[in-house]
Amino acid sequence: MSVNDNVGLTGDELLSRRLGSIDAANFNVSSKSADGALFRVSATQDDGALLRMSSIVPFTYSSITTSAQTAVKSSAGVLHGVAVLANNISSLAFYDNTVSGGTTIFTLPVSAMATSTWWQFDTNFATGLVVSSGSSNTSVVVSYI
Repeated sequence: MSVNDNVGLTGDELLSRRLGSIDAANFNVSSKSADGALFRVSATQDDGALLRMSSIVPFTYSSITTSAQTAVKSSAGVLHGVAVLANNISSLAFYDNTVSGGTTIFTLPVSAMATSTWWQFDTNFATGLVVSSGSSNTSVVVSYI
């Protein structure tokens, strides 16, 4: 049996299987999100090698094209990145909150927003994600989980 034979199994199914010389009791299982989407498994093999498996998690996106405080997500998650699609004339502020203000994740200044720029962050937020833009020509796509 190869590791690829286990793709698509639930955590319980995976733990009940034996992968070659790997005993299911040696697995460490964790979930990074409330819906279990970030399922991770690790196991130590007899020869001391570490086997890691991760599920593929599709990111969600939000396209922002107005001057506003946009609530992208109203619960905890991960900000994957931001694609700038037009030269904005105002900075963008990203908040860990459900409304504009509060804990600032980061501010993207005008000088950093050339058209066709990708900013990758892969950072957690605890409360929600709000993007604040003061420019009517805003054109960004926010990628998140």
